[in-house]
Amino acid sequence: MVTIMAELLVSSVFSRVDLSVLAEIARRSSIEIHPEGAQICRYGESSDGMFVLVRGETIAGVAGENGREIIGRGGAGTVFGELGVISGRPRSAFVEVTSEEASVIAIPCSAVDDLLARRTGYAVLLASNSRSRRSSRLLVQERCESPRIVRCARDPREN
Repeated sequence: MVTIMAELLVSSVFSRVDLSVLAEIARRSSIEIHPEGAQICRYGESSDGMFVLVRGETIAGVAGENGREIIGRGGAGTVFGELGVISGRPRSAFVEVTSEEASVIAIPCSAVDDLLARRTGYAVLLASNSRSRRSSRLLVQERCESPRIVRCARDPREN
């Protein structure tokens, strides 16, 4: 848990989160290692969590007229997958590992949901991270203007 918490603190999205809240997120999160070519997120799949890239490199993309269109690149500290979690919608892009391997912190939807329930300001932090990405501007705007907080379906296997 200490390693996960330290890695989360490096990310600009989580650096302003209260330490007690961050400790709870770290306790419920896990580290995953993905090989080159693996898709950490797939377009259209259920948004069951978000990720912080710890090591490695990724690309984000969508299906375009002429195949895949790359819409972004990620390195250590990049946060992704949060857009679907806060909007309650399926993934709007794929994220694929381009380095030999990538390590990510996987944060389950229920942990993000609890974070948002504690303080609405955290939703602004997550949304501001998404705002900078061209493909997500419209969804973030819809989410920020919505008067309700979208709740994630809880997985009964989670404690």
